[in-house]
Amino acid sequence: MKKTKLTLIFISILAMFLFACGGSSDTNHDEDETTNNSEVVNEKETTNTEIELNELTTQESCGFAIESKEDFLYYVVSEGVPATFENSDGIYIFFREDGTMAGGGPTGEGSMWEANWTFTPGALTGTITFEITMGASDGSYQMGGAYNVEYFPDDSALIFNCVDFIKQDY
Repeated sequence: MKKTKLTLIFISILAMFLFACGGSSDTNHDEDETTNNSEVVNEKETTNTEIELNELTTQESCGFAIESKEDFLYYVVSEGVPATFENSDGIYIFFREDGTMAGGGPTGEGSMWEANWTFTPGALTGTITFEITMGASDGSYQMGGAYNVEYFPDDSALIFNCVDFIKQDY
């Protein structure tokens, strides 16, 4: 009887250990990851006052590095005409050679804003810094602060902190 009790206790402990450390942890990890991703999406959906792209603090690479201000201008301005780039949320931006830029969002004129920009080369990515000079009248969609900037020529994408802005042909 004593031997049977010890065997049952040992098997129970072993089963709990295997369950806690075994194959079910992958499923729980996926569920946690899905929950975390949905929390981030919900948080961004509820925060509609400013683009939160500048949250990335590491020099993570998501495209091809832009090595100089001249390379950046070559990519965003063609023959003196600024190209317009838009992300999946309908937020658009364009840059001018004189160091100014403008942007806006899908809500129209009230979301339009302007800024000065500077480019700083970096190890893995360049950094572009926006200083808002005229904010959106509705207070939304402005891109102030510093961003890692890269490009992906195959998709005509300009990438800020791993968020794609695709070149638009109008």
